[in-house]
Amino acid sequence: MSFANLKAIAAPLEDVFAVWGFGGGWAIDGTIGEVTREHHDVDICILREDLAEWREVWPDALWYKMVDGREVELGADEVPELPVHELRVKDGGKTQEILLLETDGDDWVYRRDPRVKMPVEEVFVAGAERLSFLNPAIALLFKSQNIRDKDVKDFKAVLPFLSDFERQWLLLALKTVYGTHIWMDSLKER
Repeated sequence: MSFANLKAIAAPLEDVFAVWGFGGGWAIDGTIGEVTREHHDVDICILREDLAEWREVWPDALWYKMVDGREVELGADEVPELPVHELRVKDGGKTQEILLLETDGDDWVYRRDPRVKMPVEEVFVAGAERLSFLNPAIALLFKSQNIRDKDVKDFKAVLPFLSDFERQWLLLALKTVYGTHIWMDSLKER
């Protein structure tokens, strides 16, 4: 996969008013501006409160929520509640993965620990190819729980590209969630 693939996915979404961005490893590579590793999927991150608008983007699609690893059809006007946070949209032979993000007023809220917040205006950032990506600090926070080899690679690759705000925010988020974390010392160095 490449940024060209992301541009093809994003093209029909240009008229969407709601904020959104590519997440996961693409949030890391979008920040860096180059593809640093192979990606097997594409996650589109949206705010849960904007789901009705997104249903209008793919009006003829089949919508599913992921429940215990199974696809369960999403009701016509249904906005699933936590713990459901992953949707699949099947439209014309294509499947899109949608990840729902939580908000409280003007703040994004980490679904695994609601003490961790970020202003919604900082949640999505412009990156490579003028595409929108999930803030890399948030992407790393999601990757921090069950760290895989690709998560370590993502952390090391994007660390020099994090802004001071993103470094400090992630450092505080890791401290809030875990107390201590193996990434904290690297985030303190500058």
